[in-house]
Order: sequence, then structure tokens, then C-alpha cells
Amino acid sequence: MTYKLYRDALRDKARKLVDPQISMGPPYNPWLIAKILDVQVQQEDLKGIDGYVEVIDGNYRAVIGNSADVRMRFTLAHELGHVVLMRSAAKGQSLALTRFRAPNLMETLHQDPEEEALCNDFAAELLMPFDQVKPLIQHTAHTPTAVWHINRKFRVSIQAAATRIVDIEGRFRSAVSLWDRTTRWPMPIWWSGFKLAAPEMTKLESFVANDWNPSFQLYSDMKMISVECKRVRNVALVVLTCGSHKLSGSKQERLKKNQQLNLFE
Repeated sequence: MTYKLYRDALRDKARKLVDPQISMGPPYNPWLIAKILDVQVQQEDLKGIDGYVEVIDGNYRAVIGNSADVRMRFTLAHELGHVVLMRSAAKGQSLALTRFRAPNLMETLHQDPEEEALCNDFAAELLMPFDQVKPLIQHTAHTPTAVWHINRKFRVSIQAAATRIVDIEGRFRSAVSLWDRTTRWPMPIWWSGFKLAAPEMTKLESFVANDWNPSFQLYSDMKMISVECKRVRNVALVVLTCGSHKLSGSKQERLKKNQQLNLFE
């Protein structure tokens, strides 16, 4: 099975697990999902990691670190993704992941980036089901308001909400970032979605540093990028949307000339 097949299978499993809660509406409860999966949940003060899964006498236990509610919810949902994978392997399913290819590396399982990404996908679908989120962002996906709406409604972190929107809208079309404005020059705290080239990044930094205009437009690879920004105290939430069509030939020529004129400014 390929990574995409693993991802799609985990998402389908997440949808089936959360389905009994759908009628009650969000936020969805990962502790109830743990009961369905017969997984014991224990909260502890952890250092260096958010959580882990252990198997004792055939029984699964998810240990999650004490932290903010939204973080514990996502951590538990993520660890339940590990449980689903581990149980599949225990039943004889061949999984081409580090944990199952090399059982002697059990102590460093949480460092397998592919498995971690799969479990993040599982957690996102469990807490923010696609069919529930898509209609909510249909007309507001390209604004900071949409990110905060998903954050509050589904009780997830701002970053988790942003990443979910980017995944649904498409990582080559959308990007969301949170910026620290307490430094001499604004710096992104985290970034999800497509990246900007250095010249466009410099322009974005200058835009975030200012206290005016909530929106403006960038041009990258001859495509227009719409930028929406919400500044709250010492941070700024920025949403970028890449146009689906390239600029016309005449607009490309004008842009090239402008870029040449501004090259040394």
C-alpha cells in the first residue's frame, strides 16, 4: 500500500468512528472514541513529547501530556491513529512503515515522519470531519475569520484549524501563517501551505509589520496571490490564496518591467 492509500484508509476509519457523534454536532469528543476503541487514556506530565501509546498484556493505553485542552484533544486523537495502525499490524496487515518494518526501533517510533503525518491526518478527520468543515469555509476559506471559526467551533488550536483549511483547499493554492510582531522585524511562528520566494516574502514581512491595510496582493511566478491579514495585539494571522490562472501576457510584461525597475530599490 502507498502512503496515499494508508492516508485514505485512516481517514475513512476516522469518519466511521466519529459518525455516532455527528448528529450532536461539534466539538467531537476523542475520549468517547477512545472508549469505542477500548483504549485506556492517562494524563501525565510529559517532557519532550505530547503523548505516546503503550501495549500492556494486549491492552492499549494512550498517555497524553497535561496541556491546554485543544492540544490534549488533538494529541489524543493523534495517538488513537497510532492505535489503529498498531492493531492493523497485530491482525496481520503488512504495513510499510518504520515501526512495522523494524520492530527493534520501537523506542524511536514517534520520530517516523510518515507515520506521524498519517496520524495527524487521522486526528484532523476525527476532530474536524471534511463533510462538516467544507460547507463552513465555502465562502470564507480565504480569510482569517474562517480559521478562527473552525478553531472555536471544533475546539482545536489555531494551527490545527489553519492546517485543516489548507488541506481542504489545496496546499498549492492556500497558505496560512501566524506571525510574531514583538520582534524588530515580524517572523512567522508557524506556516502551513505553499511557500513564497524570497522577494515576495520580504514584501509580506513589510506588510505584516504595518498596522494598516487588512489586505493586499502579491505577484509570484506570474500568478496573483491575495493576502488577508488580521492583526491582534502582538501577533498577525495571515491567509494567502494563489490565483488559479496565470496573468495575461500583457500583465506579465508589465510585471516584469516593474520587477526590473524595483530590483535595486
